[in-house]
Amino acid sequence: MEDIKELKSLEEDLLWEVEINASVSELTNKLILPNDISEIASLILHQLSSITKSKYCFAASLDKDSNDINYIINAVEDNGESRIQDKKLALSDHCGVMNKVIKNGQNLMENRIKEKNKSLMALLATNEIQRYILVPAFFEKRFVGLIGVANSPRHYAERDLMFVKRLAIFYALALHRYRLDQILRQSNKNLEKLINDRTKQLLEVNKNLKEEIEVRQIIEKQLREAKIKAELANHAKSSFVANMSHELRTPLNHIIGFTDLVLDKDVGELNEIQEEYLNDVLQSSKHLLSLINDVLDLSKVEAGKLEFKPSRLDLMELLQNSLTMVKEKAFRHKIKLDLKLENIPNTIFADERSLKQVMYNLLSNAVKFTKDNGAVSILARMLERGEEPNLTETGANGRYLKVSIMDSGIGISPDNLSRVFNPFEQIQNSLDRQYAGTGLGLSLSRNLIEMHKGKIWAESKGEGCGSTFHFIIPDSI
Repeated sequence: MEDIKELKSLEEDLLWEVEINASVSELTNKLILPNDISEIASLILHQLSSITKSKYCFAASLDKDSNDINYIINAVEDNGESRIQDKKLALSDHCGVMNKVIKNGQNLMENRIKEKNKSLMALLATNEIQRYILVPAFFEKRFVGLIGVANSPRHYAERDLMFVKRLAIFYALALHRYRLDQILRQSNKNLEKLINDRTKQLLEVNKNLKEEIEVRQIIEKQLREAKIKAELANHAKSSFVANMSHELRTPLNHIIGFTDLVLDKDVGELNEIQEEYLNDVLQSSKHLLSLINDVLDLSKVEAGKLEFKPSRLDLMELLQNSLTMVKEKAFRHKIKLDLKLENIPNTIFADERSLKQVMYNLLSNAVKFTKDNGAVSILARMLERGEEPNLTETGANGRYLKVSIMDSGIGISPDNLSRVFNPFEQIQNSLDRQYAGTGLGLSLSRNLIEMHKGKIWAESKGEGCGSTFHFIIPDSI
């Protein structure tokens, strides 16, 4: 009986972690997009209400200019309908438990209320607070807001507190991102007005050549500054996603690890239904981790955080191992795999990790989009100086490696050959999505090949005619 209880508890914890990580993944994807404060708060409230089932959920942000705290409150009525309220309170008007959270930066969770929390009751417009969780949001040690829940139908647990704390981190980052966007938009407005003003001045003083040149220099400087600010804002977006690597990957790896442990029956036997459900959890978790890895790797490239470490590597071994990675799936679908080599050296100087990633992305795509009984082949050649002179810069000795991956799959229309390398692009009709994925593999591959000072491109005679993906890199960087 104790083993069954422990197994049920472990199953509940695993299901909770899956739900939380799915919720966090959904929230992360939405927060990457531009949002105003009310939209950011609504996303947070939706996740709080969905996971904790609390009657009251709220998200608040500090207005630095007025020193007011703006609240957005979601209250669930007795009939099950949600009521959204906006409230504004001066920072100095907060007292009691609200003051502890704001002034002292405390995380509070109470399930047995010993005295009335008048400040919280007034905020939520209720005469009864049964239990609550309150968590402040900080960015670089500065208070920027807070989030909270109250009156769940059950007692709050430590995992509820950890979930709310995690959302507070996302909330603080999103608020900071919003304020950076505001600064950028205001700068652009100021810049546009300034350009208009300068243009009028230029028309009025066009007889004076010296003044005209000075005005143009001012405008060019401001345009450069605006471009830098825009690039910084885009870099902030990529950094935001890249910095989520630990937050996203760690809990997923725990899910996969513990699910494997349970499926291995190291902690007890499983019935058929439990084994089936846990296998579903394991496969879904691995698929989600693969999608997250694509997003995070691309964001690391964009943010300049992906390490590039070229070294001398065994080329034959790399190509053969690449085929091994897709061999099982190809075997299941009766897809023939082939490797052809022409005048290749034993070793090449390149970044092994990124080259493996490119080969895996291209081969897994080739197998995925090839029907049963089809074929996928690799052709690797070492080209000499001038053999295909318009393709790329050559290495120090004038040679470069060309790898071609050919498949007999669904093919690509000529109009889409360049689009497939754009982030989040998936060419098939969105109403008939037969092939899962983020659409980031080819975009990431292009970035990794360009890090090698190389080039990647696709060729196809059209839909149903198969595809060939080529990439070339110098043999020394």
